[in-house]
Amino acid sequence: LLEIVPRVVPAVALKDIAQVGGGVAETAGLIVVFYLVMFALVELPLLGYLVAPERTGEYATRLNAWLTTNMGRLATWALVGAGVLLIARGVAAATVG
Repeated sequence: LLEIVPRVVPAVALKDIAQVGGGVAETAGLIVVFYLVMFALVELPLLGYLVAPERTGEYATRLNAWLTTNMGRLATWALVGAGVLLIARGVAAATVG
């Protein structure tokens, strides 16, 4: 599942951004914001290691321990949320069209 999701999310997001129908600047801005948010889990720790390496290492260790304990619950709720969103979009599309 984790191998599929990163490949699907940008494609769906870029499709939605293209359908907004804004100008070139607006579309480019939306794409930049999307990728900044998408890669925030990588960018923020890297910035932290540049600014305060010891403190960031402690936070990363604690986060890793928390994720080890809670990953199943986190994945379940993420998939439930995605399912609810997809059902809502399907119902909305069915009632409109």
